Amino acid sequence: MAIMNKEVKKWIGLLQDVDQSEFLILEENLLVRRIKWFEDNLNLVSKLEGNELEKAYRLLLLKLEITEGEAPIVRKSKSVIVFHSSNFCPSLEACKTLGLDTRIICRELLERPADALIKRLNPHLRFSRNYSKIRPYSPYCEEIISFM
Repeated sequence: MAIMNKEVKKWIGLLQDVDQSEFLILEENLLVRRIKWFEDNLNLVSKLEGNELEKAYRLLLLKLEITEGEAPIVRKSKSVIVFHSSNFCPSLEACKTLGLDTRIICRELLERPADALIKRLNPHLRFSRNYSKIRPYSPYCEEIISFM
């Protein structure tokens, strides 16, 4: 088990004994916090470089405080960026500790807030994950930013 840091403990507290009805409340709280972070960091967001997809990718890295090396782009075109995240992830560690399935937790709780964040840059963007390639079932989480 990874070192139990403050962020992992917070996630364990959030996820422990959570039932389906509470997912929507947790997801909404995360979404509101992501949008607030965006608004509070407009000065940093305005400095993001690249096309719309690259800016959205860099926005996620900035928000999650991870590097391109921890989430390298593996495919890029005019309409999609696919990257493989292998960064430390407190929600992953909490799921492993609690025996929860990340395919469910990430889909039900974390995907919409990430999607809402990049939509602040461009409402035509979409964030998604390939749930057949997600940790701990894969060595990385395959994440996608695309135009809708």
